[in-house]
Amino acid sequence: MKKYLSLELILVLTAAVVTGCSSKTTVYEKRPVVEVSAEAQTMTPDQLQKTVAQYQSVLESKKNEFVAMQNKIKEIPLTQMMGEEAKKIKDELTTIASSVSALTERMNVYVAELSKK
Repeated sequence: MKKYLSLELILVLTAAVVTGCSSKTTVYEKRPVVEVSAEAQTMTPDQLQKTVAQYQSVLESKKNEFVAMQNKIKEIPLTQMMGEEAKKIKDELTTIASSVSALTERMNVYVAELSKK
């Protein structure tokens, strides 16, 4: 089970790195929204579309990761739902949800700027 999780994490990170390397803009979930907004204002519509596509790709990977973790939590017997393994999975689900929220917020900045142009 740990091997599966490690492999899945490696695949998600690889997808994020490959997606992030396709242009000068990289997907950062912790980058201040003010910086994202300032950058978006200087971008062409084509650059904005490519950046939004990068965010969508990373968000799709996060969605797949979230679904995989949900499936793992469903496999845990009810008697072990308060155990360490379940707690780790729940913490990971919370982390993924926070990441999705941050990425979506930043992607929406680019979308809003694209709609202005």
